Amino acid sequence: MGDNGALALAPVVIGVAIGASALTLLAFWAYEQRFDPKRRWPAAALAGAGAVLYGFWVWGALVAPRIVSFAERTIVSDAWTGPDLTVAVLAAPQFGPGGLDTEGVQRLITRLNAEDPDLVVVMGDLTAPNLAQASMEDRFAVTLSLGALARLEADLGVVAVLGPGDAAYGRETLSRDLEDAGVALLWNRSVVVERTGAPFAIAGWAPGVGVDAQSARDAAPADIPVIAVGVEPENLEGDHAAALTLLSSPRCAGFFGCPRPDGVEGPWMGTAGLQGGGLKPPTILVLTLRAGNPS
Repeated sequence: MGDNGALALAPVVIGVAIGASALTLLAFWAYEQRFDPKRRWPAAALAGAGAVLYGFWVWGALVAPRIVSFAERTIVSDAWTGPDLTVAVLAAPQFGPGGLDTEGVQRLITRLNAEDPDLVVVMGDLTAPNLAQASMEDRFAVTLSLGALARLEADLGVVAVLGPGDAAYGRETLSRDLEDAGVALLWNRSVVVERTGAPFAIAGWAPGVGVDAQSARDAAPADIPVIAVGVEPENLEGDHAAALTLLSSPRCAGFFGCPRPDGVEGPWMGTAGLQGGGLKPPTILVLTLRAGNPS
């Protein structure tokens, strides 16, 4: 762990030490009340409640952020051809101070590589909030986290779309950092992924006022399946029937509680993000896309 990581962990370590000391004193006090009928049970209840709350705090501060879990889903699509495709989705990772730090990124990548996905999709917001006035040190931390994406081991590559919160960091800077990491940024465009006997395209659009989902979709060849990726706008106008539509949406409650957006036809999946924080560990969505009419 670098100096920044050690400094970030210092308040947690101090909190653990203070909490353990306070809990020990509370336990001793409760033990001394064992012969007092009026204080015995209230003291025991207070000590028990303190132990439970302390346990929850330790889990949320130390354990949960260091666990990476996976939510798996199989999607059958009539518009998909060829063999099954495994897609790992990192939604709204929020790299940088106040979000996912460099150590957390390394942990996610290590666990993700163990799953051996065919394709990785990184969806905005890629950067932590409030970076408009960030120091050079904080911005460098984001650059390091984005650079770590080069360690992703996906046979068919890694693509990314930005979110509205990434504007503060800057599209040009993000584009450069992603390109250096070997990640293809989809900004109202599509890329063709060559797969033996079964090529497909991935179309992604810009967030916010720059959204042009139709152009991104139309840029894909018409004779191969298309995976559409982006942050959900208010309405996806036009023909957006795709083999799979992936949306990063704040309207989602978990991975499977998303209302279908207007204009989306065919199989789709929405997510509000990694879903980490509090008592919940970061969760990566892993999709298996399967042909509905295999040839």
